[in-house]
Amino acid sequence: MLATFAFSGLDAAAAGPSPLTVDGKPVDTTCLLTLANGDSSRFDAIDLRRCHRTDIVMKHGSPDPAMIGFDYADKDDPNEPRPSYFYYRFLGPYHDHALLFIEFGGGGTGQFSRLVGVDQNGSVLKATEEIADGDRCNGGIDNAIVSRDGLSYDERVTPFDLIALAGAASRLEAYKDLEASASSCVAVVHHLNKQWISVTLSNPDFQDQTGWTEQYRYQPCFNRIYRGYVARGETRLDRVGVARFASTFEAACRRAR
Repeated sequence: MLATFAFSGLDAAAAGPSPLTVDGKPVDTTCLLTLANGDSSRFDAIDLRRCHRTDIVMKHGSPDPAMIGFDYADKDDPNEPRPSYFYYRFLGPYHDHALLFIEFGGGGTGQFSRLVGVDQNGSVLKATEEIADGDRCNGGIDNAIVSRDGLSYDERVTPFDLIALAGAASRLEAYKDLEASASSCVAVVHHLNKQWISVTLSNPDFQDQTGWTEQYRYQPCFNRIYRGYVARGETRLDRVGVARFASTFEAACRRAR
């Protein structure tokens, strides 16, 4: 069951940047940094009265008024070239939890995003459900909205992921047969209530890159098929369309070798 959760200035049914509150005051956003952890500690309970972080230096807030958060650095290295960052937005109630969209990075190349449901009971906050997360083209999240229809969001994916959507990647090896890196975006997967419903081919100018494309066994062939779809205007694919794309890839690229 959903524990009581409080949001300052907004009804719980309204999405927006509304900060969590404790004792009638907005929660110190540094308390939420554990939600960005990559291990199971992101599900640890957070005591909102005793979680202020003193080991970081604040820099500035988000230029996006819909997001709450900050760029920051470790006190031992306040001038690091790539500041870390953490931002969040309250999307609304979903599956008996308060759903948050968060974006974060730890100073490296990763640009992470996550959809996480949280419960608050008095001064204790706990992540209870993680719906999706990713890093740029490896499942990065955009356009997350909670509405009367439920939760919708977009997920950025790579060539390998696109074939995998159709269940056709069991004999493919990521990073060897097809591009699968966080910088290899070729499609956006549209989700509704945890189910993917369609795909948009999102890179109309997708071209071979000399010295790169040929490193992957089937990538040049994949690229030709992809460009053919774009040239015909077939850029929005339902589940049947994705299966057909994967079948075309199988016949033209893998069976032909």
